[in-house]
Amino acid sequence: MRGDRNNVGPRLGLAYDAAGDGATVLRGGYGIYYDNIRMLQNQYEKLNMLRYDIRITNPSYPDPFQGRDPLQFASTAPPNIQLLANDFRNARSQQANVGLTRQLSSDLAVHADGVYSRIEGDRRTVNVNVPDAATGQRAYPQFGRIDVDQSISRSAYRALYVRLDKRYSRNYQYLVSYSLVQGRDNNPAGRFADQANRDLDWGPANFDRRHSFVASGAVQVPFDVQLGAVFTIRSSLPFSATAGRDLNGDTFVTDYVPGTSRNQGNRDLDLTLVNTWRASAGQLPIASIDSTRFSSVDIRASKPIRFAGERRAEVIVQLFNVFNTVNLSGLGTNAVAATFGVASRASAGRQAEVAVRLVW
Repeated sequence: MRGDRNNVGPRLGLAYDAAGDGATVLRGGYGIYYDNIRMLQNQYEKLNMLRYDIRITNPSYPDPFQGRDPLQFASTAPPNIQLLANDFRNARSQQANVGLTRQLSSDLAVHADGVYSRIEGDRRTVNVNVPDAATGQRAYPQFGRIDVDQSISRSAYRALYVRLDKRYSRNYQYLVSYSLVQGRDNNPAGRFADQANRDLDWGPANFDRRHSFVASGAVQVPFDVQLGAVFTIRSSLPFSATAGRDLNGDTFVTDYVPGTSRNQGNRDLDLTLVNTWRASAGQLPIASIDSTRFSSVDIRASKPIRFAGERRAEVIVQLFNVFNTVNLSGLGTNAVAATFGVASRASAGRQAEVAVRLVW
């Protein structure tokens, strides 16, 4: 990037046979990594004066152009432009892990791993031409927004992974795993909900599912039939309670309900604050929100039909979400809407699939 020439990434990995018999292994590692930033990010700088990006805030209807035709309006309205910061640099990640593997028998082992990752200098978009809260005037009145991509975003990830792994022997195998995860960031690659209160964006990452459990297995039964199954359960995803209106005058309706911060929903969101805000908009209070917890059981059966030589056809039957569990997603985030905390989507219900695999 622009003058970013110190992207040195040392890495170290160690493994230790604790008892000298290969049954107990300790391992660890640490490394520094840099993101690969695409140069397309600064292509818009070449287009700033060749096109207009205009946002009409609270337009009048049916004439949002205020008596002018669209071309006249576009030629007089201050344009929005986008820039890449002169000190923009590649995002830097420090990653560390430590783990233990213990062999319990010739085909059974237990593993435990702790993982930590911290990313600094990821991309955030900052409007450096925000209207003054008192006067409404911009520092550069000839422009609307001046969005600058800056290397100021950060994130942290901590996880504990535990799994019990039984390798295939005696006609069966299985794997049981659990993960305890905490991912927190300030919404990388986006813009601040409130530039004057940037810490409000620090919270659970959008992908943060605190608990995940997966159990899978396969068994060879008579008549050359193989049966398999996977059971998956994951805790809910977070979401934000937004105010539903522009509270800070930045022309974006992304402000959080006063007193809350990003992605507190399905975590530690205070519904009293939400209901107080809803009451100010004439909405009834809510007592609960939908859960985005995920649960599914999938099963599989296969049987080969053998022909001459190495040729064979494998008949496969698979069932997904066997118990037809309703897994919700897409919760409403506008706190003054009737759909707040209500799911708008659900993953697929029970499905079946039949396939034939040919090998020759």
